[in-house]
Amino acid sequence: TNLAAVLGKYGNMNGNKSRVCLVEFTLGEKELDLFLGFRFDRNITGLARQIGPILHDIPENETKEQMIERKTRTFEAIRNHIYKDEKDNIDVLLGTDAQYDYDVLSEDFVNELFSCLRQMYDIVIVDFSTDMCRRQIILGLASMEEIYYLCPMEIPAIRNAKTLINVFTTQYGFRKESI
Repeated sequence: TNLAAVLGKYGNMNGNKSRVCLVEFTLGEKELDLFLGFRFDRNITGLARQIGPILHDIPENETKEQMIERKTRTFEAIRNHIYKDEKDNIDVLLGTDAQYDYDVLSEDFVNELFSCLRQMYDIVIVDFSTDMCRRQIILGLASMEEIYYLCPMEIPAIRNAKTLINVFTTQYGFRKESI
């Protein structure tokens, strides 16, 4: 959260214009709404419930016009679920405090979400807990060009960081230098 705020606030100095989005994937442990003072009524699982049917209704031979319509509806849904933090100049997609909502976050949804976020923002920061080895999160992160994994200096977190680096280098072809 602090990193996103710093990048949003100071990344827009000296003529630079960095669009920053903070995505909360710490489902079951959401806290960003408290830190940033948002009233909680839109979140990532609500977005998944709205986009899910769009992704399931893709015709096998989707035309260019149909694809443009689908993407337009997806971008609009994302914009409607994003909170604007004017103070720190960041956009935020909140998580939820219900762990059972992980089931709503299909691989198709996560891939579509991160594909769209990469087009909408210069920097996407994903906040997730140290038990991050959920397939949906890893698939979303695998579409990124670079990954910066910040973790506390605690043995379980460091072990998870090592696991994450191993997954990305062996399964997704990342160079260790890009993580």
